[in-house]
Order: sequence, then structure tokens, then C-alpha cells
Amino acid sequence: MQDLIFAAQSRRSIDRWKAAYTKREGITLSLVRLAYTEQDEEVAGKALDFSAPTVEQRWSAGYRAGMLAVKGVQTETMLIGVPGFNVIELER
Repeated sequence: MQDLIFAAQSRRSIDRWKAAYTKREGITLSLVRLAYTEQDEEVAGKALDFSAPTVEQRWSAGYRAGMLAVKGVQTETMLIGVPGFNVIELER
């Protein structure tokens, strides 16, 4: 249930950004979507779990995803700075 709520919230936010910036001329805006996918061992109440091991696991997962995005920019397999409003889904 929590995954559905958070996913819907993300989609709504991205849709609002698209509505606000897609039709503007002279805009160069890239949004890189880093989805949290390392949830196999998390419990049902994960939105309320702020224990040290869980926070460390999430920080590490975020760091790995961020480094994939940096690598994508460095190797030019993920293009940012393209004119318009662009949503880039990070491929794992």
C-alpha cells in the first residue's frame, strides 16, 4: 500500500513539473528520477522505520543510484542539458 501511495505521489509531482515547464520556451531542465528499488528486506511499516540500520541501507542505496546517474552523465549515456523539460528514468 505504501509503495502505491509514494509512487502515485511521485507521478503527480512529475506531472505538475511537466505542466509548469513543458510549454515554456528557452527552458533547459532535466529531472532524473531515481526510484528506490532495494526494498526486498523491508517490513510493512517501512515508512515509520528510522532505525540506524534501515537509514544506513537507504542512504547506501541512494548513493549507489546517484553514482549511476553521475556515471551516465560522464559517459554521455544519460543526456542532460537538452532543450525543453526532460524526465530521465535511471536504468539499473
